[in-house]
Amino acid sequence: MGILGGGGKGGGFDFGGKAGYFVDMTKLGIAIADDDIGWAEARIAAGEYANIDAYVSQLIRRDRAESEETAWLQAEIDKGRASGLINRDASEVLHEVIALSKLLGIGTNDITAGDTAPAREVIARLKTKANIA
Repeated sequence: MGILGGGGKGGGFDFGGKAGYFVDMTKLGIAIADDDIGWAEARIAAGEYANIDAYVSQLIRRDRAESEETAWLQAEIDKGRASGLINRDASEVLHEVIALSKLLGIGTNDITAGDTAPAREVIARLKTKANIA
């Protein structure tokens, strides 16, 4: 039994004459404030969710995705911080990168998605390609 309690796993169901099987599902009772229930019921009445189970499940999935995204973003921030600092204004660096990109004919399609190279390294590569000291 998990931290939230609940029954066993699995279980059959009959949905409109079509038999099915739930895998790794747990039935759970939770307490929710009246105003929160009202909010959820309004979303269900508007047709945004089939029932409270679907609404709560979606909230959990969204929370999980946001947590994973936050963890990824924090890891990227940590990489950036570990790559070192430069003593230049960010707008100055951005203008230099844009100018060098235009000079070299490099468009946004040439930028590799997910390239986490430090700005210093990217600028150095652009300068090398442009033969700029």
